[in-house]
Amino acid sequence: MRVVYSYGVIGGGGCEKRMGDLVRWLVDGGDEAWILGSCIDAQGQAQLFGQQGFDPDRLLLFDAQGDVKYTIPNGYSQWITDVATSLGADILDVQYTTTTPAKAPCRMVYTLHGCGQPIPDLVFDGILSVESVEHPFPIQHANQHFRHVNNWVDTERFPWQKELGEGACFIGRNFKTVNALKVAAHWDGVIDCYGIAETSIVDWPKNMRWLGYGDPAEILPRYRVVFGSAQVALEALAVGRFVIAGQDYIFPPGGILVTPQNIATLAGYQFYTQQRGEKAVEPSGEQVYAEFQRAMTNDNPRDRWKMRQYVLENHDPDTQMDKVRDFYREVLA
Repeated sequence: MRVVYSYGVIGGGGCEKRMGDLVRWLVDGGDEAWILGSCIDAQGQAQLFGQQGFDPDRLLLFDAQGDVKYTIPNGYSQWITDVATSLGADILDVQYTTTTPAKAPCRMVYTLHGCGQPIPDLVFDGILSVESVEHPFPIQHANQHFRHVNNWVDTERFPWQKELGEGACFIGRNFKTVNALKVAAHWDGVIDCYGIAETSIVDWPKNMRWLGYGDPAEILPRYRVVFGSAQVALEALAVGRFVIAGQDYIFPPGGILVTPQNIATLAGYQFYTQQRGEKAVEPSGEQVYAEFQRAMTNDNPRDRWKMRQYVLENHDPDTQMDKVRDFYREVLA
């Protein structure tokens, strides 16, 4: 089986991490796979080639200047079609609809990364959802195949550490810092922040320190509490850190301490909210700070171990990636 992933700018985010893992996993299992991107930035290089050990030959980048036929408005879409065709792709997995080719060169799958994205039209043969979709899934077209998979964590890269670190950090894109900002207004400690700055940090409080992009496997063990969502939250829980989940999105951000009692619900919502619908209410700064104080005052090794076990049982890479491969085969059947 030959699988091609279609994306835009290859950065240091969760979509890139999933694609990189899938390409390596598929190739290790005897398939062929590649990522197509418009370009790659420094964070994308650090993640794919550094943290993940991704083969650079498996990444093909668009060069609008190299061939004038691709400089028209739909040039990138046409390039994807041409490259997927030349690679003999069986499956084209489109990560965002803006990278959908005008004419399908093979069977196409669309990967949903959250409930905020529209359900694609009939051009796709299958829909792959990475959490964050209400159940039952609202299938738009009855003949579109559907499969749900979970985010995953490489627990060898993120081993359990019973001893907690010191203080707190945030990891992610900086527009997701809503809960860290709330706590910073009440806490006299410093919150170290890592990730990609997509919005201004000029007005940040002085006790939020921006430290740029880094490897979560090296960063997480140094802290006691982590503000994060999606894969970052899972990685932190795997290591044994406390997690304050929640981020700005289409629903009010969670701002809640992850516990064995709420981990399943939060994981299904990618750790960005705890409620959906008109009755969802954003927690106050005082409420989020109270959750943070719970994490700062009790080590709770038993609860942290339970959450590590939950990650192992429900977010195992091989299990989830095997679901993806089986789904591709279902679409091809």
